[in-house]
Amino acid sequence: MNTKPALAGDDLFTVMAIAVLAACTSDVAHEAFGHGSACLLSGRRITLLNCAFFHCSGSGRYTAVAGPLGNLSAGLAAVAAQGCISPRRPGLRLYALLLMAFSLFWEAGYLIQAMIKDRGDSVFAYRDLIGTENLPVRAAAVVIGVLAYFLFIYMLRLRAAVFSNAPGRLRSLLRVSWATGIGAMVLAGSLYAHDRFGAAHDAGLSIVASVPLWFVGASARPMSEPAAPIVRSSWIIAVALAVFVTFALTMGRGLTF
Repeated sequence: MNTKPALAGDDLFTVMAIAVLAACTSDVAHEAFGHGSACLLSGRRITLLNCAFFHCSGSGRYTAVAGPLGNLSAGLAAVAAQGCISPRRPGLRLYALLLMAFSLFWEAGYLIQAMIKDRGDSVFAYRDLIGTENLPVRAAAVVIGVLAYFLFIYMLRLRAAVFSNAPGRLRSLLRVSWATGIGAMVLAGSLYAHDRFGAAHDAGLSIVASVPLWFVGASARPMSEPAAPIVRSSWIIAVALAVFVTFALTMGRGLTF
């Protein structure tokens, strides 16, 4: 496949495919591995598993907090993985970078939104584990969320530096990835027949939270690490297509048990 060099030589469709894979992985980490595993381990039953909504029979002490923990685990694992993946494997390196961004910014943004609106996983987790939150607690959580955003932006700039060897390359990669991730989640969420708009909105918002991807510019490349070569792979496109179709027809449409 030979795409015009809109991304400094990187193949546009390969980059989009990697973004789709990262977005799906981040969502599965939150909804399935996070909420889902906590529900099952507590001896209860999953009644709805969707890319935006999760329902468990009865109430559980750790179900709410498990979703954010799933994303934090995926994001931090992706951070660690980038230290082990050679820049000479640019597709895998970009996947880890986007999984880190989609997962960590989702939880930082979700913490801020939940505490401002007084509903959401963070609020429910606090009530389950500690008790009823008050205004000072919510204000402190918002501050923590904002500080987390700045920390994750720093981590993003540091880890993304291997793609900043050509003028505008990093900015183009991240912007295409961010927009593609949003589109993939909105499309998957829209398949949930019981609440198409709500599912599409919430699923898309999870990636919108990674808005720093749109603004992060080129960073100085570490001298000890070579620049990543161009991102181009036809097999990644095929894998991403298969994964997204499966994801959309299962978690997108919603699984009931």
